[in-house]
Amino acid sequence: MKLSIIIPVYNVEKFITRCLHSCVSQNLSINEFEIVVVNDGTRDNSMKFVSQFAEEYSNISIINQENKGLSAARNRGLSVAKGDYVWFVDSDDWIENDCLAELVYKLYTENLDALLISAANVSENKIIRRCDRMCYDGTVLTGIDVVYNNILEVCVPFTIYRKEFLFSNNLKFMEGVFHEDTEFTPRAYYKLKRVSICDKIIYYVYQNPNSITRSINPKKSFDLLLVASSLSDYCEFVSGKYVGFISRQIITCVNKALLGAKFMDNDQKRMFRIQIKKNKFLFKYFVQSKFFVFVIEGILCYLFAYRSDCIYHFFYKFFYPRNH
Repeated sequence: MKLSIIIPVYNVEKFITRCLHSCVSQNLSINEFEIVVVNDGTRDNSMKFVSQFAEEYSNISIINQENKGLSAARNRGLSVAKGDYVWFVDSDDWIENDCLAELVYKLYTENLDALLISAANVSENKIIRRCDRMCYDGTVLTGIDVVYNNILEVCVPFTIYRKEFLFSNNLKFMEGVFHEDTEFTPRAYYKLKRVSICDKIIYYVYQNPNSITRSINPKKSFDLLLVASSLSDYCEFVSGKYVGFISRQIITCVNKALLGAKFMDNDQKRMFRIQIKKNKFLFKYFVQSKFFVFVIEGILCYLFAYRSDCIYHFFYKFFYPRNH
């Protein structure tokens, strides 16, 4: 088995048919790839549609579990995957028809640990490319090279991994949190020795306003602090410019957490401020930044950690671009 496509499913009855149809509309023999659908305790009719596909296509298997979240579903799928390579596909997105033969050929002929693919956002029938990698010359890179060349997006579905690479480096997803991709990908890319890039748009991200990543949920701010703390721990094991890359991820996580505080009620905000105070060591990454505005924010938030959300919103209003 060459490739396993792992698709966690939870309350996506409006989108799962499109996703699965794209995965079976391929130019690779069904004997060479499998589709592992992990039912993460979905409460709608998603599995009805999945079962219909499974009856028609013998390379689709279904794993059922209680609702444990996206990370746990991905880890479960990975544990049963039979393919040499694994591709985590989100159930409200889809992939290009007839793309697998080319991707698998590239994976094997270049003996890759990972293949970074190009993606596009889709909203109201508009397709917008996410990252321009036209300067890529076809050279096999290390994961660190990819980061240094600023051509990495941390979204997990944008990389196809060699399964043995994940197992040998004990790379699993942090369970029970949002923003698991931000925690996983920097760890993975630091270890990668052979990465290539497919510059064609292969993956389509549906801009679903109700998806996990786009819905407002106060838990995300708490989880972002957990992710930032985990990255801080990992930062002790990296060197060179990669420290700066992880530091930037930490700064982004903390500021997103602070931004989310504005949507909390008073009790949630009080608990969040307690957590920020416990994790105020994270502001050292701001102070070490080459950007003066981050340095000042970091100093103030460290000194007045319990009110750091207020400090951030002042900076957000007057100094930060809205897409920072």
